[in-house]
Amino acid sequence: MRRNWLLLAVLALLLASCAGESYPRVIAKLGPFGIPPVVVHLDLDPVLKAQLRAALLDMADDPRGQAVLDALMMDRFVVVNDSIYTSIRQMASALRGWNVSP
Repeated sequence: MRRNWLLLAVLALLLASCAGESYPRVIAKLGPFGIPPVVVHLDLDPVLKAQLRAALLDMADDPRGQAVLDALMMDRFVVVNDSIYTSIRQMASALRGWNVSP
């Protein structure tokens, strides 16, 4: 409980020191990190898997698809190399002792 009060006190001091500044204010940046991947079950029918992949990759080229992407504040879906998630695996390994191999 004491830790929560200390955190609130530090936050209050931080906010007071920022009085008059425009908000929001970036106080730290991490990354870049890949967004959570879109995954499917290993046993999914390959034809359906290909259709889903095509639909996601082509969303930005369709007005209805672009509307969905806009609502999600995304530009588009793209195929990425699995290595984009290496930084996340490294953090998990450091924090929890997880195995970092994919």
